[in-house]
Amino acid sequence: MAKMLTIGVLDNYDHIAVDAWGDFDPKAGVKLLKPMLGKAGKPEFVASLTKFLKKYDTDASRKDRLDNEEQLALEIDTANSFGSLHALMSAGSFPSWRVASSLLDRVKLSDDYLVRYHASNSLLKMAGKKKAIGSRRRLFRLIISQVKDGEELPDTEQDKKRYKKAARIFKRMLVIRWPYIQIRALITLLMSRDGD
Repeated sequence: MAKMLTIGVLDNYDHIAVDAWGDFDPKAGVKLLKPMLGKAGKPEFVASLTKFLKKYDTDASRKDRLDNEEQLALEIDTANSFGSLHALMSAGSFPSWRVASSLLDRVKLSDDYLVRYHASNSLLKMAGKKKAIGSRRRLFRLIISQVKDGEELPDTEQDKKRYKKAARIFKRMLVIRWPYIQIRALITLLMSRDGD
């Protein structure tokens, strides 16, 4: 099993193999996967990798954790494909301003509805909200694309204004929530202090 998972990770950048290391042998998975950060090209692989390391790399230095967040934020910054959705969906587990800023940009600037949708859900998670964007009618209306005859229409200036308004609302939610996030990050940092 370990050989198959190693091949999946090293040769194929398989995000499912990354997730499987969590069930098979997380400690060995961390040793294998940690050097892969920054080398992977597929967005879904990077998202799984950052999520795996956040969960299982309990000895990570503050710099390592920031590198993980930065890698995920870079994937979000360029989110424009189906594989990128995995990064957007994982981002809610990384409550940092760098990741949040990337998500806010995706809500505000992306012309892809699914990118805005998943970025919105991750922002809601960061803000401590339980309901997904689909359950928040007013906010949902701000991020949806206009549709005619079952086809998504190109974004108009009005659409772009709605997306910007949604991003402002999400940012306010995060600002309200942020003191809690900062305290939680500080506690995590102090508990894992390793001298760097």
